[in-house]
Amino acid sequence: MLGREHDLPHSLVPLALAVLLVRAKLPGAAGADSNAVAAMIASAVPVFEYWNNPLRLPRPLPASALRDSVFRDGGQELRFVDGRPPRYRLAVRAEDVDYVMEMLMHPERAACIRNRALRAHARSW
Repeated sequence: MLGREHDLPHSLVPLALAVLLVRAKLPGAAGADSNAVAAMIASAVPVFEYWNNPLRLPRPLPASALRDSVFRDGGQELRFVDGRPPRYRLAVRAEDVDYVMEMLMHPERAACIRNRALRAHARSW
């Protein structure tokens, strides 16, 4: 069991890890382009930027940042088309990974599932 020094102040997982989980757990997703999976995740749930300093809280990236950028290295980097410095510390909420997988397994209910995920997100912030 982990000690208190390893407790996280949030429940975020790196976006690149979320991409790996989606590709590993969903049938047929293993061959999908990892940058495309990162973009799909970002289009469905909020993406956060975090810092090395644990005293700084993660912040959600604005939708405009995601519109004007592309993912590289399977979600490890967000590169902007206008030349702004790239962002590297990207994460999503752990429970949002489950929502994304549920959306992909049941595309006919994706809008309902996304709505549930966004409501859960709104309650937590």
